[in-house]
Amino acid sequence: MVALLHKILVVTALCVAVVAAAPAGRHVVTPLSHMHAKAKSPFRRASHILRTAGADDDAVDVPLGGDTYPAAIYFFELEIGTPSQSFPVALDTGSFTLDVPLKGCDGCVTTAPNNAYDPSASSTAAPLPCSSPDCSGRCKAGVCQFSNTYETCDLKNPTAGCTISGPFWTDAVSVGGKGPANVTFGSIDYQTTNFDQFKIIDGVMGIAGEKGDGNVFEQLVSGGFLGEDVFAICLHHGSRSNGTLVLGGVDDRLRSGPFQWTAMKGSVGGLYVMDLAALTVAGEDITANTENVILDSGTNVLLLPTPSFDSLRRLLTANCTTNPLVGLCPGTVANATATIFDGLCFPLTPAQRAAYPTVNVNLKGVELAMSASDYLVVEPHTHGLGNYCLGIRPTGQHGFLIVGDTIMQEFLVAFDRANGRIGWAPVSKENCGSI
Repeated sequence: MVALLHKILVVTALCVAVVAAAPAGRHVVTPLSHMHAKAKSPFRRASHILRTAGADDDAVDVPLGGDTYPAAIYFFELEIGTPSQSFPVALDTGSFTLDVPLKGCDGCVTTAPNNAYDPSASSTAAPLPCSSPDCSGRCKAGVCQFSNTYETCDLKNPTAGCTISGPFWTDAVSVGGKGPANVTFGSIDYQTTNFDQFKIIDGVMGIAGEKGDGNVFEQLVSGGFLGEDVFAICLHHGSRSNGTLVLGGVDDRLRSGPFQWTAMKGSVGGLYVMDLAALTVAGEDITANTENVILDSGTNVLLLPTPSFDSLRRLLTANCTTNPLVGLCPGTVANATATIFDGLCFPLTPAQRAAYPTVNVNLKGVELAMSASDYLVVEPHTHGLGNYCLGIRPTGQHGFLIVGDTIMQEFLVAFDRANGRIGWAPVSKENCGSI
């Protein structure tokens, strides 16, 4: 997604997910009530050589709500102000800033668990003046303003833009009891009506950015509230929550095997970008017209440049004689005028789904395998009829290759910012979401 972010710079920021083949209005909210407080846990501090796990007060587990599909986001709660107000925000490794609704916002969602920021109720709130060196010059009544425009946010038209805008405020922000840190954030006073993801959770905390960018995570680290410039994510429905965000370290209980590491590429706009080694399906090479893979928790599916998407389709279609995939190959669905690659969803039995081969996104040092159970996603509101959609979407002729939640859900992913690397370990499905 291309976003016009806070300093009026055009950057890539993937805070809003594409829901594969989701018809208009077919969002299902995973209630915030499925998020639960958690006890302190043992952590492994993610220095260059990982040290022995033990109790670590410099790191914290934060429970996640949401879903890969059909909710299309994962979210958590943070606190702003003095006294603090609680806000649910989407977890986004593809953008940089904190944005929450402002009291009186035009177009923002007001239904629970959403909240509206009221600066008059906080003794530590201060508007960002236009004279501040952090203001790019866009002003209104002496207060610095932001305007962010995103793509892949309107699920009926993924290339349409969605916009949020409003004034900057600075206030005390805490996450998981860590803080408060003094953070400048966007308070949304206008939101376009087509912003589908924000119809679920109206707010986002970006956690991308290079050292010194001043986002919430960076401020918590530099303020001494977290022990390491490291965070980790696991996405799995457990008995207590739908996943875990670990800030300041890595919780070893959330993995079932060792980490494999790959380097972050530097100077790529602060996004988490890795080198692509190969893109394959059933052992055959998919055309890959990019060397970069973007890792974005705010994208729920696998996004491929259109040449790669078309290549995948051709490779699967070429094997229709020996492996007639239902929903793709001619004659497998009566009266079908298009295929699962065209955005249609089909009823598929477990055996029919299992016939779809594994897709591999291979990084330097790490192999990320997507089985059919990862990339064939249930169509919402089909009430057990078993309609499945393709969780792989094209991004355009020169678009990005973006790894989202459908791959991340199989791993505990560690973002070791201090050492410029990303770790992938098999997720513990026993513990992620259950401790």
